[in-house]
Formats: sequence, C-alpha cells, structure tokens
Amino acid sequence: MYKLSFIALVLATAFFACSDEKTTEKEVEVSTEEQPKQIAEGVEELTIEESQAYTLKGQEIAQQTFKALSGNLKKAMSEGGVTNAVKFCNVNESVIVDSLEKHYDVSIKRTSHKLRNEKNKPNASEQEMIDYYLNDSKITEDLFPEVKRNTDNTVSFYAPIHLQPLCVTCHGTVGKTVSETDYKSILALYPNDKAVDFNIDEFRGIWSITFK
Repeated sequence: MYKLSFIALVLATAFFACSDEKTTEKEVEVSTEEQPKQIAEGVEELTIEESQAYTLKGQEIAQQTFKALSGNLKKAMSEGGVTNAVKFCNVNESVIVDSLEKHYDVSIKRTSHKLRNEKNKPNASEQEMIDYYLNDSKITEDLFPEVKRNTDNTVSFYAPIHLQPLCVTCHGTVGKTVSETDYKSILALYPNDKAVDFNIDEFRGIWSITFK
C-alpha cells in the first residue's frame, strides 16, 4: 500500500524543487527506475504531485463535511439535547453527506474500530488504515492523512478523526460524560453501539473519501 503523509509530501516536493536541473546519465537512469511502480495490471502508484493534490482536496472535503455535520448537530442539540441530536444524526446525516458527495463527485464515509452505526462498518482497506493509525497513535500523537490509488484506478484519501470536546456527551464514558438517560436514547436507535469510552483528542476513527 502506498502511504505518504502530507508533511512528507511537502518536504519531498521542496526537495525536488531545489534539486539541480543538470542531471548526469547515471542520475537519469536512477530517476527512470524510480518512476511509479505498478500495483496491479494497468494501475500505477500515485506520483508525489498527485498525492499532494489529492491530499489537499481530501482535507478540503473532510473539513467541509465536518463543518456541515457539526453545525447541524449543535443546532439539534441546542433545541433538544443529546436525544434530539442522536435522532437528527440517525435521520439526516446521510442526506447531508449525499449532497456533499454529489457536489464533489466523491464517496464520503466515516468509519471506526468502535462503531455506532453498523452501516459504517469498515471495508478491508479502511480496516487496514484504522489499524495503522491505532498503532501509530500509541507511538505518537502526530497522525497524518494518507492517499493511495486502488486497483480499480480510483483514489482513496484517509485521515484520522480525533474526538472533539462536544462529542464526549455522546461518545464519552457512560455515567460520567454521557448520562444514563441519554445513553438509553442512543441504544434505542443503535442497540449494538460500541462508540463510547472515548476521551477528548483520542483517535476516534477515520475519514474515507474516494475520488471516482
């Protein structure tokens, strides 16, 4: 799998921009050998420039989606507390996401190792990314977006999601940051819920955005 963090992309781009334009014969041969490798028949890995472009676009889409969802969620919560917010998410989240998918011509998904809505279950590639981020989060708090080209020639953007302060009222510890009454409302809509016991800034899951 081709994984490259945004910082690595920027550094790599700067490196190539600062390189001497004069290249020896030997250097030409090396650069030719280092062209993108095929990951499947007819499919090549992304170049540095492509990776950077998809990373920036993926970040834009994730930010706009979060802005739309969180704005509506705050409004629903102010009007009727957690119970109303959970009902809003259950009914309207897919409508908001669908409209953004059409606008950007992508598929947008949020998934996690601890699901609330089972419709968001990760596929194999997403599970691999979740495991990757979970492992890295134990080593460092710096988790960066990743992009890769898929065997069907689509491109996927992945980015970690960390729990925001507002979210502990629905995803924190039951009996502490999540009231028993509110959690009963959550279980009424999501009986198999596992998306609790998170702390602020803890790794919550990932954005998975696929460019068609």
